[in-house]
Amino acid sequence: MSNWKLLVGCYIVTFGLWGFFVKVISKKLDWRTIMFYVLITIAVFYGVFIFRNIKLGWSKFHILAIVAGVCAAIGTMAFYKALSLAPASRVIPLSAQYILVTVLLCTVFLKEPLSLKTMLGIMCSITAIILLSQ
Repeated sequence: MSNWKLLVGCYIVTFGLWGFFVKVISKKLDWRTIMFYVLITIAVFYGVFIFRNIKLGWSKFHILAIVAGVCAAIGTMAFYKALSLAPASRVIPLSAQYILVTVLLCTVFLKEPLSLKTMLGIMCSITAIILLSQ
C-alpha cells in the first residue's frame, strides 16, 4: 500500500470517529458548545490558539468534544497530505468513505438501526474503496 492510501485511511478513521463523537455528545451538549470545544481543540492542536485562566466546565461529554477536535485535526492533516501525493479523483472519493466508520460505530454502540438502503449504500461504498484503491 502506498503512503497516500495510508493517509486516506487515517483521514477516514479520524473523521469517522469525529462523526461518532459529535453524534454521541449532541444528545447532551448544544451545537454551540460542541463547536466551541471542537474549534478550540483544533486551534490548540495546530498551535494557533493560546489560552490562560479560562474556566471551562468539564464532563465526559466536554472531553469527547475535545477528542472529536483531535480526530478532525488529524484527519484534515492526513487529507491534505494525501491530496499532495495522489490525484484528487482518487483521494476525494476514498476520503469520503469516513462515514462508514461513523455508521458502524453508531450501529454498534448507539444501537441505531440499519435500513436496507443503508446496507446497500455501505456495500457500494466498500466496492468503491476496493476499486479506487487498486
